[in-house]
Amino acid sequence: MISIKEDTVLRKGRVRPNRGITKGFSFLPNEVQERFKEAKKLVKELAIEDDKVSVYVYGSYHWGWYDSESDIDVIIEKQPVYFNPQEFAEYFSEKKGFECQINMMKKESIIKHKLIEIK
Repeated sequence: MISIKEDTVLRKGRVRPNRGITKGFSFLPNEVQERFKEAKKLVKELAIEDDKVSVYVYGSYHWGWYDSESDIDVIIEKQPVYFNPQEFAEYFSEKKGFECQINMMKKESIIKHKLIEIK
């Protein structure tokens, strides 16, 4: 990541606004919140113990450098699931019509990075 001006970054070949880490789920644009909620719903449908699954915002929406071309990235705490991340991304894109990447992370890292839980 390269800073172009104080309030922008160059990320994946695009100059993007640099808002800083997102302070809470409600700070994201409404349409983006809905996309994250759809991702969380699908994760819970595919999880072995859906009542124990927490889903978090990650990627450009977490770090604050999202733009109109940004996909959504979600993190779930490492646990048994019915799917692998690549299959999930393909299924989600096919079902919902936009990109969603999913990764798994240990609880300690979720806390360290101050990830926002999707409500």
